[in-house]
Amino acid sequence: MARPCEVWQLIGEANRFVVKSEPWVLAKDPTQAGRLDAVLSALVRVLGMVTVLIQPVMPSTALAMAGHLGLELPELIGWERLGAADLVRPGTALGK
Repeated sequence: MARPCEVWQLIGEANRFVVKSEPWVLAKDPTQAGRLDAVLSALVRVLGMVTVLIQPVMPSTALAMAGHLGLELPELIGWERLGAADLVRPGTALGK
């Protein structure tokens, strides 16, 4: 299991990635649609991993995140799914 400081490091890296990638700028340029898709897909994948990692210590937050990501609680329990590319399935409608 990841230690809390490692989870916060992952969250910090994801935040730096968003700031550096500037998806709000990419969204304004139709020629950057592929890059925008890659950035958002990577972010959603990390958020899925964070959801799994925090589930044992922050179950209500993990459940809320899971709802936004289209994950069901049984999927959160399996550590073997943590690195799965399809943890959050492509095409999933995300919550606000």
